[in-house]
Amino acid sequence: MGIRFLILGLFVSGVLIYYLLTNKGIYKEVLMHPAFLMFGVVIISYILSAFYNGFGSESIYVILKLFLA
Repeated sequence: MGIRFLILGLFVSGVLIYYLLTNKGIYKEVLMHPAFLMFGVVIISYILSAFYNGFGSESIYVILKLFLA
């Protein structure tokens, strides 16, 4: 599981660095799409759940995976 997470992190980091170096913009329509907004709600609910139940290693791992997605 750790190797897949590392590869996903490196891939996402590479894409983000590419976008930063080529000065491509982020379209507001993408950020305001209902699917993206619901994904944000899921991430916030995971974070609130982690606050309520205590930050364990598993909860941090799941939240990081969601941010990478």
